[in-house]
Amino acid sequence: MTRGMSCLAFLSLLLVGTYAQECTSVVDTATEAGLSILLEAVKAAGLVDTVNNPDAGLTIFAPTNEAFEAALAALGVTAADLLGNKELLTEILTYHVLPIPYKAADFGEGRDFTTLLGANSPCGAGDVSVKPSDEGVTIAGGASTAKVVTADVEACSTVIHVIDAVLLSCPFAAEEEPTPATIVEPVVEVAKEKPVEKKCTTVVETAQSAGLTTLLAAVTAAGLADTVNNPEAGLTIFAPTNEAFAKALKALDMTAEQLLADKDLLTTILTYHVLPTSYSARQLLGKKKVTTLLEEGTVCGSGDVAATELKVRRRWLFFGPVVVIGKGSHAKVVKGDVKACTTTIHVIDFVLLPCKRKCSSRTCKKGKSGWF
Repeated sequence: MTRGMSCLAFLSLLLVGTYAQECTSVVDTATEAGLSILLEAVKAAGLVDTVNNPDAGLTIFAPTNEAFEAALAALGVTAADLLGNKELLTEILTYHVLPIPYKAADFGEGRDFTTLLGANSPCGAGDVSVKPSDEGVTIAGGASTAKVVTADVEACSTVIHVIDAVLLSCPFAAEEEPTPATIVEPVVEVAKEKPVEKKCTTVVETAQSAGLTTLLAAVTAAGLADTVNNPEAGLTIFAPTNEAFAKALKALDMTAEQLLADKDLLTTILTYHVLPTSYSARQLLGKKKVTTLLEEGTVCGSGDVAATELKVRRRWLFFGPVVVIGKGSHAKVVKGDVKACTTTIHVIDFVLLPCKRKCSSRTCKKGKSGWF
């Protein structure tokens, strides 16, 4: 009996070893399918070992060459530009991968799935929505949608679904300078040629919908509502959540009532959260440093000269959420690229402070925050 069991065990190991040797890897499968641009992108991003691991057990939404060509044309970049931008390339590719292998039948009636990009998305959109129907499976990303053209391609423990478009988590907005023709175009003729545009959602309306009640109270108390709510203002606003304000008030050793009553302090803090130009999360990452609406030479109560610039980067070199760094504090973007007319809002998890703290929590006198 023991000898028989040993033979069976040996036979099982032999069969497993044979399977492991015979399974077709992701790279081999993509090569056979002619997905040459996808393979170049995976190699340029340094992700070959990740996706080609026979035990990885992933789901990969694999764009065709035609899908990549259409995406490059829409983005206004060349293949060389994309392959040379490792950060953007990694963002796009990891948005096409799920950490568990799913066949089309496993998607059921459809739901949201978190990709490998996940919380690293610069605008907070790390999920894709998979929607099966009688016409096939549709994958809806944050800024683009694709259809599955070939499903359930097995590559060792990974399942590949070939798709007809590249999935984008965030809007890709290239910076464009207005042309003279655009500037001098007669208003009357524009009104004749263009249909009446639907009323856009203002900053105040957007903040109300998002439940940013403390921020709205602060903006109103500082008399800045008209400035930020102008539909043509074209600003970037870093908008702290209610929880962010609660944490900041505790750090400042102030009550909400005290802060709202101090218009000068309120204006100093709020204008440090506003940029004069509308920037998407990706554009901010490209600039690294940006100038706020806070006036030069502003002095905090602590005697420190307030900073007027903010730094923007990822938490880690190529990965992680977008972090906004002020002189006295920093914050993480928890939801980016929220459009409010011509203004872009990025919701953050802490209040940005333009001054350094002059004393620690142990050495500050009671009732003094050390900032203001």
